[in-house]
Amino acid sequence: MIHTKLYGIESHGTYPENIRSLGDPSFTKYKENIAEIKIELENYQKFSNIIVIGHGGSISTFAVYVRALKGNGKKVFLLNTNEIDLINNIKNEYTKLNTVVVCISKSGTNITNLEAVLQFSDYPVIVVTENIQNALGSIAEYYGWKIIKHPPLGGRFSGFSASSFVPALLFGLPVDRIQKGAQEMYALCSINNKPNDNPAWKIASALHRLELVGKDEIYVALYSYYLETTIPLIMQLVHETTGKEGKGWTVIGAVGPESQHHTNQRYFGGKNNMVGVFATVNNQRDKKTSVSIPHELQHTKIREGTLTDIDNVLLSKSLLYEFEGTKQDALQQKIPFIHIELEKLDSQNVAQFIALWHMIVYYLARLINVDPFSQPQVENSKEISFQLRKNAQK
Repeated sequence: MIHTKLYGIESHGTYPENIRSLGDPSFTKYKENIAEIKIELENYQKFSNIIVIGHGGSISTFAVYVRALKGNGKKVFLLNTNEIDLINNIKNEYTKLNTVVVCISKSGTNITNLEAVLQFSDYPVIVVTENIQNALGSIAEYYGWKIIKHPPLGGRFSGFSASSFVPALLFGLPVDRIQKGAQEMYALCSINNKPNDNPAWKIASALHRLELVGKDEIYVALYSYYLETTIPLIMQLVHETTGKEGKGWTVIGAVGPESQHHTNQRYFGGKNNMVGVFATVNNQRDKKTSVSIPHELQHTKIREGTLTDIDNVLLSKSLLYEFEGTKQDALQQKIPFIHIELEKLDSQNVAQFIALWHMIVYYLARLINVDPFSQPQVENSKEISFQLRKNAQK
């Protein structure tokens, strides 16, 4: 289970009526038919390599699964570009005899996705899209590719649906447990719960209070290598969900303890407009390995002590001590922060972490009165790039 705690911040103790009256968002009520997808994928499980093509929410959640959870050993490549030199290198390494390609696009109109997947037209391909009559669906029908329906959910909120579950099942992940973890967190973050028992509301309303006094940058530091790919997902969730009408938050993300060697300087020494959101994993699998200092080196000086001071310290604890250093520094300087603690890295905790962020950004958008499900400013540049392609043919 996930635990959250606020430091130097207060949350709203009540829900505004305009938010309460809306009920819970639709993505919390959607439950993918996993058994049906498993049947659709039976003939594709034999492939030892998986290439996943997509952008943003179409692949960002699966990227978290790949890094954080142990799969079946298949090689995975996430392709989010039409860079031809990269595509050629991928094709040289991932041959069509042992590779399945999964192309994910809800709209089916993303040009770079289409350009990329067409380079694999002679590979086994699975397409996940909402409408078989869109451009991607039409291409899939022409080549005889497998088509699996994308649910009516925005990409960034679709991480517990076919868009992520198709590649996750090919990768051998326990999708049933992922789904269960997400549903548990959605229930915990429901508007029907008391505000003080709702972790997403507590975090979102606290961030909103700080935003009202000018703290609109969120420093997300995740103290685990295995959570690193959560950072692009969190950035997308916050930026696309809240960054509208001249409002919203900016996320700066990094992995700890590396973050302490660059962005801690900004957090502690830069403009006073930042709030920290730190995540740690309480239990690592290896609870025995410790630091071993040769006797001859034990009196070597380091900081205000010697190497003897770190002899026999458990490495599973050392990483938490790194976080504690940042935590204590923030407390001393009265800089607000939020701590999100995962009990361990497993399918349930990782799913809950993602679902928690779904609900945090939903509440953030409602608190500043913007539509959580639109992203109007991402379309114009796409249209310009399409017109450039179109004009190049004249």
